[in-house]
Amino acid sequence: MTLGERRTELSRWWPSARALLIAIAIAAGLIDGAPIPTPRVMTHLPPALQTVSLGLYAVQHFLLAPLQPIKWAFGINQRWALFSSTGPLRHRMWVEARRDGEPWSLVYRPQDAEPTFLQDTLEYRRVRNVWNPNRRGTKPTYPAFTSWIARQIFLERPDVDEAKVSMERVTILEHGEGFEPTGEFEQVIVHRRQELLP
Repeated sequence: MTLGERRTELSRWWPSARALLIAIAIAAGLIDGAPIPTPRVMTHLPPALQTVSLGLYAVQHFLLAPLQPIKWAFGINQRWALFSSTGPLRHRMWVEARRDGEPWSLVYRPQDAEPTFLQDTLEYRRVRNVWNPNRRGTKPTYPAFTSWIARQIFLERPDVDEAKVSMERVTILEHGEGFEPTGEFEQVIVHRRQELLP
């Protein structure tokens, strides 16, 4: 068979083979991405729904078994969280200020009615993305953000010598019932007036 004949033969069956591969990829994506409750969610379901969910997992595993080597080799996975989160443990930012070694005074904290320093700015979604931690912890922009907010405090309040930004760990309660403070703080950064406003 000549090269031209091979190309002609290939051009005859390739569109059908390509269509079959695309159909398999679409079917695998639909099966892999089926919205079956996760094991954590299943613990909150009635026993009958837990049984159905486990059965769906078994069917899903059986249908995807022939494709597992391809999935592992190329890291293909259709599972993703539409609204990813850090789980029940979250962080709540505290912004505090003080003068001459006095006790710290709270100037801003989310979900708090009283200290409202720059509240509209800090709670704006694009600004919140700069300081709000994610699964990997604080963002790389967090130190620069703390410098900026400390500078704003020093400019507005000449009596303040130090500003502190920290993240308190809080536990999210189930069923939208709010959160519970832990009293544990991370990513504590203190700025002094002479460092930022020489």
